[in-house]
Amino acid sequence: MDRNPQLRTEDAAARAQRLHSRGRHRSAIAVLTVALCRDGDAAGLWRLRGAVHHAMQQWKTALADVEHAQLLAPLGVESQLVLADGYAFTGKPELAVVAYEHLLTRGDHPPETYAAIYRGLVHCQRRDLAIECCRAAVRANPDDHAAYFAMAHCMAALRYSATYIAAVLEKAVEAAPDRDVYCVSLALQLTRCQRLEEAYAHLCEASINAIESMACACSVKLLVQLCEWAKDAERGGILSEQLERLMQRRSATE
Repeated sequence: MDRNPQLRTEDAAARAQRLHSRGRHRSAIAVLTVALCRDGDAAGLWRLRGAVHHAMQQWKTALADVEHAQLLAPLGVESQLVLADGYAFTGKPELAVVAYEHLLTRGDHPPETYAAIYRGLVHCQRRDLAIECCRAAVRANPDDHAAYFAMAHCMAALRYSATYIAAVLEKAVEAAPDRDVYCVSLALQLTRCQRLEEAYAHLCEASINAIESMACACSVKLLVQLCEWAKDAERGGILSEQLERLMQRRSATE
């Protein structure tokens, strides 16, 4: 007879957590499954197994684990995110959105949590709420440049005015001026606003490699026109070559 089942449960949880943190997810699952056979009412073990399944993108099993844990004890933020993602990636977007919104009401989170909520909301086709998630992220951390950029991306998808999108991208560039993609994106939006001098200045901050890797023909064409205005033959030529490659690829797939 086991005289100290709680100690064995805690030992199993600690061992599984170590394995999980080292990326040995299957081994962690094995440890937790054995421990749950001994102590099926240990909410912490169910939550942890859900987190490991979540890391493996095994959505159905992750969801089942945290739903079981929820019957035994309230869920923390990490497990609520597992729950929300479980709903989102198993075809239950309505339940997922409710869970994500609940997370957003629970106070400030670290950037990675907001990023995960954002991804889930975009997957559920709720870019309007994804923008709200980004706003919450930058309220919690005004230097979260990735959140500003993600917000601008959703705003563009929802056809916000270029003026509004540019204002958000300016925050991203201010927080991370070394990110080429931010500079190029801001140059595009400023060009659409006819703020050509500012647009060209930001384009010049981006590396040539970043310009050559652009994949949207419409955006490349717009920047070709910007370079023609600025009489920048070098960048204009690079962009024109990239535009030609993109058009050739489009023709090959049609």
